[in-house]
Amino acid sequence: MFVKEVSKISIKSAALSYQKLFDYEYQFTVVRNRNTQPINICIRFDKSTFHHLCGLHKLKDIEVVRREKRESVFDKIIDGTYSDELFQKSTWYDEILDRIDCLEHLEAILDDKDTIFKFNPSANKSSKIDADYIIKNETLGLRYYFLVSQNDTDNFFFGRSCFTRGQNERDFTIGHTSYTILRKVKIDLREEKEPVELFIADSYKQQLEQHTKEPNEKISAEKELVTIAAAAGSTQKDKPQTQPYMSVSQLRKNALAQKKREQQKPHQIKKKKDQQSLD
Repeated sequence: MFVKEVSKISIKSAALSYQKLFDYEYQFTVVRNRNTQPINICIRFDKSTFHHLCGLHKLKDIEVVRREKRESVFDKIIDGTYSDELFQKSTWYDEILDRIDCLEHLEAILDDKDTIFKFNPSANKSSKIDADYIIKNETLGLRYYFLVSQNDTDNFFFGRSCFTRGQNERDFTIGHTSYTILRKVKIDLREEKEPVELFIADSYKQQLEQHTKEPNEKISAEKELVTIAAAAGSTQKDKPQTQPYMSVSQLRKNALAQKKREQQKPHQIKKKKDQQSLD
């Protein structure tokens, strides 16, 4: 239940909600149409991305936003050094209310039934946003959009932008290509809990079970997925990011192994050269 109540919107509340996501990874397995291979979109979160997602870069009249590092600003929002009142003084504060609202509910949005689109930069010519995919959620008269881009250094996806729109406003995904979600898994990176399979298409589940029962049989992912996705106009192929058939436990092992590698070498987000545009 995501109801936009401006009087209750809080940057600190949004930061605390976003901080909880640092311990999770979301894995979307999607496919464009019956002629394409599945793509695995692995999304992670860290404090460096909050600043832009929340729209703090738009508050040009708040000194701390301009002179301090983004990670430092996030920490001070969390510990109360920078209060909501500080940011509310900005002339541009009202422009970021929908972003704050979206971040406060981001975990619930990603856990819910979503749709995903391949981002088309020419679809919204008046916007400076650049991303790889759009995740859309519709609830109680509102549309929530979470845009993600791929990180060059490790191929994980990070939040590029987010915002909220009313049902009577133009749908931002018009002009972008819709993809079919085959599977969505939420992985707890703290190791205490097993991954949660938030969604799996019946056809995909049946094929996964068949593959598990017949480990020695070689199954072609491209052929097996023919019956899952609805046909679309184009046959352009997307490069798959991972093997389409993988158990939940194996997804968890892979995620934890990656996390250990990151702990040995600090993770830094490196934007693609063609994705420097900000919204």
